[in-house]
Amino acid sequence: MLIQRGTFGTVADASIWEGLPQRNFGSARHLHTGKVNVYRKWALLWFDLDNILPEGAILDSATFGIYHFEGARQATVSIHAATAAWEESTVTWESFAESLDPQVVGSFSVETKGWHTSDLTALVQEWLDGQRPNYGIVLEVPDAGFAEYEKYYSSEHEVTNQRPWLEVCYILAPPSLTLTKSGPNAAHEGDEVTYTFEITNTGLVPLDVTVSDPLLGGEVADCTYSGLLPGDTYTCQASYTVPAGADTPLVNEAVAVGTDPYGRQASDSASHSLDILHPAIALEKAGPAETGIGETVVYTFTVTNTGDTPLYDLSIYDALIAATVPDCDRDTLAPADSYTCQMSYTVQESDEDPLVNQATASGRDRLGQTVTADAETSTAILAHELILTKVSYPDTPLYPGGTITYEVMAANTGGRPQTGVVIVDLVPTNTTYISGTAWTNADLLLFTRDNGTVLITAMMSETVLAPDEALILRFQVQVVEDFQPADGGPVVNTAWAKSNELPDFIEVSVTDYVSAIPDTDNDGIPDSLEGTGDADGDGTPNYMDQDADGDGIPDAVEGADDADGDGTPNFLDLDSDGDGIPDAVEGADDADGDGTPNFLDLDSDG
Repeated sequence: MLIQRGTFGTVADASIWEGLPQRNFGSARHLHTGKVNVYRKWALLWFDLDNILPEGAILDSATFGIYHFEGARQATVSIHAATAAWEESTVTWESFAESLDPQVVGSFSVETKGWHTSDLTALVQEWLDGQRPNYGIVLEVPDAGFAEYEKYYSSEHEVTNQRPWLEVCYILAPPSLTLTKSGPNAAHEGDEVTYTFEITNTGLVPLDVTVSDPLLGGEVADCTYSGLLPGDTYTCQASYTVPAGADTPLVNEAVAVGTDPYGRQASDSASHSLDILHPAIALEKAGPAETGIGETVVYTFTVTNTGDTPLYDLSIYDALIAATVPDCDRDTLAPADSYTCQMSYTVQESDEDPLVNQATASGRDRLGQTVTADAETSTAILAHELILTKVSYPDTPLYPGGTITYEVMAANTGGRPQTGVVIVDLVPTNTTYISGTAWTNADLLLFTRDNGTVLITAMMSETVLAPDEALILRFQVQVVEDFQPADGGPVVNTAWAKSNELPDFIEVSVTDYVSAIPDTDNDGIPDSLEGTGDADGDGTPNYMDQDADGDGIPDAVEGADDADGDGTPNFLDLDSDGDGIPDAVEGADDADGDGTPNFLDLDSDG
């Protein structure tokens, strides 16, 4: 591009002379440098550069040219940047006031007539960049001698192509843009995600931009923009609903295309990766098939991450306790990992049978979506039952001095094992425990005496009484000899039983009846001792004979003792005291008054 008056652009030029400091030479057909006499002459030139370069153009070079037509001598012309505005028709030496930058920005030698050029690229770039205002240039010969000056054609010269010029060469910069695509890094199937596109014009020319994205069906409607200026960024968005079965990660690439005013295009692509999360959780719950009231049931939970993304803030809610299960919380659980925890529960009487328990495990993924899983167990509640029975096996018939065998049984008739089963039996009044006769299948047998009574205790302190098993206690007692039964003489034996699961004692009793010893002749000697013989041969059997030995002393007086130790009881012994005098002779009197009847007194007369 050549800026030259009459060819292209606007040019101003003028000479100023120190010798006539107030005179303007702007209309002259020529420009001067050097000296006239001792006074300096400068040439001023200004080229209009406003909007000189098309959009996107980069300055490649700037060359100044001027035609020298008179004053052939060897001289170096220095070029400076003017530092103040001036007008061609009014500028004078005095008004310009040496407004130039002392730094030399270019130069040329005038040894011959003709065209002379100088490279002013750096100065023009500063003007175009706005680093300094464009007030034009000043030409001077700083070392000119007396009356040494040069003449050049000015812009008023009648030959256009000999006028001063500034040739500006530029490179049209290629269009350029960048595209960034952003969006969430994770989503679920069915989620609506929003992608954001940012198109930045990184070149030097405006661009009309479009964005296409195959995932979004091609060209993105809201991302078309006209006239995106260099350095500006246009932001647009588009929504997308993640379909079922989408690949994970879901990777797609968008392309932005920018077209400049010259029809040239630039493009950039950007991709985005979206993880499709499939959170899932599984819960397994295990518990016993059966239990009993008051027993402790232990439930075991197993939580598994069956999805493809970590789960956070895991917990288990159990309907049986209407709360989250203690010790079952976890901060995180990786895919395919599991953890196990437990919960204990004591079965209440109010619980329904079967005991149905439902639990829910929950967790959330990194997007906050919560997943749950349920599990249920059913446990039969079997009753604790303990039945106490007692059986007696007395002598038949049972008389004072006779034996009774007792068998006490505490049977587990329920469906659950029982612990701490115990039987307590009180030895009946008017009997004594026969030592060594007690037997039990328990692991502990205790005897306790309290104010003359004896308690026998059989206790399962370590073993468990399983269903359909029984704790048994057997022992024997003897009815005391001096028991005088009245009206059948009942002997009542009572036993009690309980277990840890059934802490209230249950009671059972059995009654046996002791009969009085028969004494037909009412002589105070049992018929069984007198027998059926007829000792005195009087035709009346002894048990019916009030004087069985016929010695004249009633059996009731003689008694059943054996005074002389001959093996014959007194009521059958004709000489009870063995003194050689028949009882019939001695009689029953007490001759010496010593309280012993004569038939028993070895010294009856004292």
